[in-house]
Amino acid sequence: MKDYENWVQEIAAYRLPRFEELPKIPLYLDQVLEYVNDILSGLFKGEEDLVTRSMINNYVKHKIMPAPIKKRYTNEHVAHIIVISIFKSVLSLPNIAKGFEIILEDLEPKAGYNVFADFIENSIQETLDPILKTEKHIPLKIASKAFAGKVLIDHYFKSIKKEEI
Repeated sequence: MKDYENWVQEIAAYRLPRFEELPKIPLYLDQVLEYVNDILSGLFKGEEDLVTRSMINNYVKHKIMPAPIKKRYTNEHVAHIIVISIFKSVLSLPNIAKGFEIILEDLEPKAGYNVFADFIENSIQETLDPILKTEKHIPLKIASKAFAGKVLIDHYFKSIKKEEI
């Protein structure tokens, strides 16, 4: 239980880099993998290879993110990879691609990524609140919120698909 309590404290302090803090010079794929896996290790403790070469190639192949430029990845590419890596546990890849489309209609990539980072951090804090207050039935509360969020987002994307037909 001590490991869990330590992890809760770490996750409470977790912060995603903002767009301005992402690497300013283009990176090769191995550098991107090291950078993104390092960032995500704070969220996904104990999991290895959170992002792999084949995953990124697949995201590009299926047009979920733009292709690298001369085998180099810009900060915009890195932002895409971070978003995809976090959301793929709750959204399908086509829905992530659609989400990018929707957000980027209104916001520039820099602003869109920063809004994402704020939302992730705020959601973590809101979810941690009952844990830090040691309320009862914490697993049930968190799982119920996760279920509700999943149902709502799935329905949202289904309704968008119907409107496009």
